Amino acid sequence: MIDYDYVAGRGVSQFSAKALRKAAIIAEQHEKDYERAFRYFSQLENQAISEEVRFEAQRGALQAAYQSGKSAESLVLARKVIANPLADTRMKGEAEFYIGKITLERKDYDASIQAFSQTIQLLDGEMAAEARYQIAYMYYLKRDMNLARELSNKASYENSGYPYWVARSIILLSDILAEQGDLFNAEAALSAIIESYSDDEDILREAQEKRARILELMNRSSRMDTTGDGGRFLDMQEDDQGGSDQ
Repeated sequence: MIDYDYVAGRGVSQFSAKALRKAAIIAEQHEKDYERAFRYFSQLENQAISEEVRFEAQRGALQAAYQSGKSAESLVLARKVIANPLADTRMKGEAEFYIGKITLERKDYDASIQAFSQTIQLLDGEMAAEARYQIAYMYYLKRDMNLARELSNKASYENSGYPYWVARSIILLSDILAEQGDLFNAEAALSAIIESYSDDEDILREAQEKRARILELMNRSSRMDTTGDGGRFLDMQEDDQGGSDQ
């Protein structure tokens, strides 16, 4: 990329925009150097000779910014993409997804739920599948247990084409059921994952560990003939439900 770096670094010229575009694509797609890609796409946005090139630069800078952990820049760029008249439905949906991820990381759950809701309306694929799970998870964090239960159950069948997010949704549903004292169905949900899901060792391990805890609670409850053990489920967890990267 030395020749492109040289031309791009010499300031605005008739060649610099083309050089920046090629340098940015190489850095992002081939070298996975997202910091450099972000820098080149940002320069390209300022030097673009057409609105189409400027929009391409905005989209490229958004992806590079997100991949390199630049949350503030990602939010600004995502909103630029959404507002750009050249953006189609898919592009807007992807930008909303990035907003949802970043605001979830910042614990701005209301903003994240709004963005992920837009993602679901605009997209079909895996981003929409994750968005369904994350919305249910955020209502769980907000302690709206009934709505979280409804949404996690809904996500488990609406995400049928994406086994990872089905499994995540069922684990979340099991956590909710356990906290509500329904240990029997919480254990059954985890058993279903253990018996039928084999794509991810971490998912299986998590399901097995949580099932063991629930069985311990069920055995303790039957021995002591007491009530309320289900409500103590949180005490036995170590915050292993996860968050935005699940």
